[in-house]
Amino acid sequence: MTENSIARLFVAGIIPGSIVAVSYLLVIALRCWRNPKLGPPAGRYSMKEKIVCLKEIWELVALVIFTLGGLVVGIFTSTEAGAVGAGGAFLSAAMRRKLTWKSFSEAVLETMKTSGMVYAILIGAVIFNFFCAASGLPTALSEWVAGLKVTPFAIMTVIVVIYLIMGALMDEVSIQLLTIPVFYPLVMSLGFDPIWFGCIQCRLLEIGMIAPPVGISVFVVSGLDKSIGMARVFKGVLWFLVADVITMAMFMYWPEIITYLPNLMR
Repeated sequence: MTENSIARLFVAGIIPGSIVAVSYLLVIALRCWRNPKLGPPAGRYSMKEKIVCLKEIWELVALVIFTLGGLVVGIFTSTEAGAVGAGGAFLSAAMRRKLTWKSFSEAVLETMKTSGMVYAILIGAVIFNFFCAASGLPTALSEWVAGLKVTPFAIMTVIVVIYLIMGALMDEVSIQLLTIPVFYPLVMSLGFDPIWFGCIQCRLLEIGMIAPPVGISVFVVSGLDKSIGMARVFKGVLWFLVADVITMAMFMYWPEIITYLPNLMR
């Protein structure tokens, strides 16, 4: 949508993604240290036993390596990689004889429903984008914000809050289609790096999906096991939200964490 480099966006996520993963590991370690019952020790297995177990999922490992490897090397685009992954998963299910006509028809119908919803949103977003371009809304908004006696960081903080609220109510694709035409020109006029903003808004949307009171992912997790109440899931999520707030503050205050690797590609 913004015509920025997909390769640079992928590379930009390596360091912050690793930091977020480490922060989650620290949260888990801290909670298990305080209450060992949350993570009882599992049995010990030799490296040989672990490698032998991989034969049960070799199709999945091969599929991941092929799709991601082909994407990184440049054999196919991200859209084509998705198609290859879906085709490979279909063949894997067929080979394992896990694919029945009933499950196949249900999957097709569910895909049609999801695709229909996405295309409806996409059509609406295209109309909205045309309206923004014709009305000059992004330009007017940028000029209005430029006249405010506040710092660019304060404006970015407001955008962060908006993304968090929307992330708790809608899916990521819908939010991006609706907000990018308005927020992207504004962020660029404030002098922020587009690659940095791309990673920031993706991270904000993911945080919004587990943030109370309407985190979509929390509803999904709670629905997987009816014995686990919504309140219990939110209680467990709050520990990770603390880590998210800390890491997000780091990315906002030190944008070099995100832009360092992409800048090496110039």
